[in-house]
Amino acid sequence: MAVLVARQFVADGRRWVVDMDLEKFFDRVNQDILMLRVARRVKDKEVLRLIRRYLQAGMMEDGVVSSRHEGIPQGGSLSPLLSNILLDELDKESVQRLKSSLIKCFHRGRGRNLKQFNREDLNPKLRGWFNYFSLAEVKNLFEELDRWVSRHLRNILWRQLKRPRFRVKKLIKRGLSRDRARQGDYNGHGPWFNSGASHMNLAFRKGFFNNMGLYSLLEEMLLRKAT
Repeated sequence: MAVLVARQFVADGRRWVVDMDLEKFFDRVNQDILMLRVARRVKDKEVLRLIRRYLQAGMMEDGVVSSRHEGIPQGGSLSPLLSNILLDELDKESVQRLKSSLIKCFHRGRGRNLKQFNREDLNPKLRGWFNYFSLAEVKNLFEELDRWVSRHLRNILWRQLKRPRFRVKKLIKRGLSRDRARQGDYNGHGPWFNSGASHMNLAFRKGFFNNMGLYSLLEEMLLRKAT
């Protein structure tokens, strides 16, 4: 909400800015935890040693140098990058929580009509999450989540068509040849594998779910960005 208000101030022509920050947040960062996060991305030991020395560089106040055992030096060239590495964990957590919540939702939708399930259960969750995090405008993330949701819906469709001959008929009806439908149906793999396989992706494309009214995070982001 703060970002939306700030954008409105800019649109209104206001030009004075008051800069605020969380008090002493980065002064209290645990350096050991931060270095573990950095080591996941940086494998060069000399670079890691240099970053550790940068973090532990002493501070001078009133002519007196004191050692540093926690926090990130403010104003340094590395500080923004190190801060983002640390906060990246929180972003991945705001996504993992969504997926965990949706998986429970998908389990409840296995025996239901998908159009009704999308409208009453799935779409409200996706819309609520988007409204909260849409300001990030991370296209790749929204696109990946859309694909992940579609695969779970294909998984439900595969489970609902319990008998092989029903699945073959459905795949043929959705445009696959008889040989391709039989090959996909009798591959010996389970529902999750088949939900991501080419025969299910060809039979149940994005347009199929759009016609069912599935809420798309990516399309909503692009629509709002255009307006």
